[in-house]
This record gives sequence, structure tokens and C-alpha cells, in this order.
Amino acid sequence: MPILSQYPDYSLSIAGHTDNKGAAALNLALSRERAAAAKRYLVQHGVAENRIEMRGYGARHPLVSNATEAGRARNRRVEFDLFVSSSPNSAQLKYGSEPTKADVPAKPVKANPARKKPAANRLGRTRKSAPKAGPRKAAGPVAPAKKAAAPKAPVRRATPPRG
Repeated sequence: MPILSQYPDYSLSIAGHTDNKGAAALNLALSRERAAAAKRYLVQHGVAENRIEMRGYGARHPLVSNATEAGRARNRRVEFDLFVSSSPNSAQLKYGSEPTKADVPAKPVKANPARKKPAANRLGRTRKSAPKAGPRKAAGPVAPAKKAAAPKAPVRRATPPRG
């Protein structure tokens, strides 16, 4: 990297990030692996290893919302920042210290708030929701629809005369 050879007082900060899919502990490890891969590449291409600092932040600092695939793709990234070697690491200034496994919850945290229970009717029963509509599968040949029969006129029965 020519810029590092031109400025010997500078170091490089590498910060790895992920989207919010999967367990937080796995995302933290994945973000560190991303930063480590970038560091390996630079060291193989002549950058001194002692001038590179790397950190993994998992899904803690998204650029955009993780609600869409396009947003998640933007959040899976590695950031490179130059900083003066005697100064604090620029990634640490932006994002704080690197989280550890102890900082990550053991179970994934639900992104959606808890749903409310449906209200009970006067008999104390709750209404079940309708099943989600999905793609319909053909069940074989469909019988032609029957035509509706015309309504029949009421039949009057003759009653014998009284008498």
C-alpha cells in the first residue's frame, strides 16, 4: 500500500461489520474474521503487520436498516481508516472499544416487540387468525362448475271441498 510507505507515522485501522442475521456471538466472530482477512491480504502485499490494527463489531453499527436484503448487504462490510500511530485508533473513536464475547447476549434478541394477545370475546374465547395465503397447488383436473337451477314455484295441493 503506497500511502503507508509515504507516511511512516500513520497506521491503518480495519473494522469488520455484519448484518443482524444470526446469533450475535457468531456475527462478532464473523466481523473479526472479515477484518483478519483484509489484514492478511495487506501483510502479504508488503504492509508491516505492526502498522495494522483490526477490530470486529458484529452487527452493532449498521450503516442502514437491516429490514431489506439490500440494507443487510450494505451492512456486511470492512472499513479502512488511516490514523497517526501515536493517536487513538480511528475505529475506536468512531465505534468505541471492540466488544468481547462477554458483551454479547447468549441468545439472540428479538427485533420485534412482543405481540399483544388477541382480545377475548364474551365467552372468553380468542379469535384465531386466518392462515397465511401461499402459492396454491393444482389438485388435478377441476370439474366444471354446475349451473344454478332456476327456483321452482311452490306446489299447491288441491284440498277436497268441505261439505
